[in-house]
Amino acid sequence: LKDMAATSATCPQDLQEPFEVFDEQNVSRGHTEPRGKVHAEGLFHRSVQVVLFNLTGEMLLQQRSPHKDIAPACWDLSCSEHLRPGETYESAARRGLSEELGLADSNPERVVPAFLQDFDYPGRGVRDREFVEIWAVRTGALVQADEVEVVALRWAPLPVVLEEIVRDPGAYVPWMPDSLQHYLAVRGPI
Repeated sequence: LKDMAATSATCPQDLQEPFEVFDEQNVSRGHTEPRGKVHAEGLFHRSVQVVLFNLTGEMLLQQRSPHKDIAPACWDLSCSEHLRPGETYESAARRGLSEELGLADSNPERVVPAFLQDFDYPGRGVRDREFVEIWAVRTGALVQADEVEVVALRWAPLPVVLEEIVRDPGAYVPWMPDSLQHYLAVRGPI
């Protein structure tokens, strides 16, 4: 495993950030609600997850800021973004790669079409119901973490990551096993 530390600055979540609201079929309801309300009431919204691989096939993991409202300080997929109102999944994937990892010229491909992830965090007053797409990209470019959102980065072979999730699930975001299962169902075992 290769670690690349980043300095963690304060990253308070903007509970007023507008999220586009969707119905249970992933159809826009034509309005936005503040992030805090969306998560408190379990309103459907969208996010994108990106799996980044280097040229030797290792997957990039990011450790989330301890100030995140969901899964603080946990290891996550390479990049995850909520979609902005009216934004496409592809645009959000590209934006996330640029903002979180400094990869402005990446060309991700959609691997897994939209599916629902539904997680409840009663201790935090959050029910997170997201329609997620998973995208992937392979790169040899230098990755630079956004120091506000990301505490650390590390590269690891996917089989090692899967073993670690089983051994220490609390170190990873709760959606990671589900996301990787969807990814592997399309891409097959590594």
